Amino acid sequence: MSKYTDEFKLSLVERYLTGAKGIQALAEEYGIMHSNLRRWAAIYRVQGVDGLKKRKSVYYSGEFKLSVLKHMWAQKLSYEATAVAFNIRNPGSLAGWVKLYRSGGVEALQPGRKGRPKSMSACETTRHLSLL
Repeated sequence: MSKYTDEFKLSLVERYLTGAKGIQALAEEYGIMHSNLRRWAAIYRVQGVDGLKKRKSVYYSGEFKLSVLKHMWAQKLSYEATAVAFNIRNPGSLAGWVKLYRSGGVEALQPGRKGRPKSMSACETTRHLSLL
């Protein structure tokens, strides 16, 4: 669940963009981190109001992740700028993708199952029973 409403983010971005106050002053006034406001303003400039709306969790394909990384490297963009351009909520995700790509190539970028397996395989069951 998002800590800030869509309306709150939009009102702060609009106040900032009208030049009424700077990012630091607005952030202090509302008790938020100035980096949040800076990111919201960047997203708003590229994607408009829709970019500020809450979204459900998004799972990206390996192909999408690779295309994002290639674009970032070709354009020499920061994680923040790339995240804004592709509407990726967490710029830190890109650092994780880079690490995965460098350690395991394209295959490592493929979404994988998270958490523990639902059940043991036949091999694991046999091995487990033999230990008893």
